[in-house]
Amino acid sequence: MRGTLDARRQRAEAAECSALDEQYRCASRERLAIARKLHDVLAHSL
Repeated sequence: MRGTLDARRQRAEAAECSALDEQYRCASRERLAIARKLHDVLAHSL
């Protein structure tokens, strides 16, 4: 019984970490897109 609860807890923690990792990846992709747009605007306006 104890092992089952520990396994469930570990799976829940892993899922939470996975969700946080995905959020960080999405935020990084968005920052990269913004940086590219900013670069294009600045580089082509000179």
